[in-house]
This record gives sequence, structure tokens and C-alpha cells, in this order.
Amino acid sequence: MRLQGEGDEACLVGYVETRAEGAPGRVQIRRALHLSLPHYMIPSRIVLLESLPKTPSGKIDRKRLPEPA
Repeated sequence: MRLQGEGDEACLVGYVETRAEGAPGRVQIRRALHLSLPHYMIPSRIVLLESLPKTPSGKIDRKRLPEPA
């Protein structure tokens, strides 16, 4: 997850890697998050990716994460 924007325009964006067929959609992910997280920690935007960009050492490359549409 990362915070996009500033001030009142800021929103939390969640990135989800969907590797398999039949992976949950945005609505299912949001419902599951509501079961275990407080409302302020639920991302307002969820971006589904086939794979997360990685650095050579295998960590998530945050600079290469796409901007949400």
C-alpha cells in the first residue's frame, strides 16, 4: 500500500498480485479487509497486477508501481 496525493486529496492505494485464475476481485478484497482492519486502513483504490515489480534483490520496487487509473 502507498499514500497517493497530499492533504485532503490523499488516498490510500492497495496493490494486489493476482497470479491465479479465479483470483478475488476488488469487491471481494475490500470485503475481506473490512473483516480485519479499521475503516481508515482500507485502501480507497485497489490496483490488481499480474505481478508486483521487484528489485534485483527480490523486494517490491515501489518506484515502478503503476499509478491508479
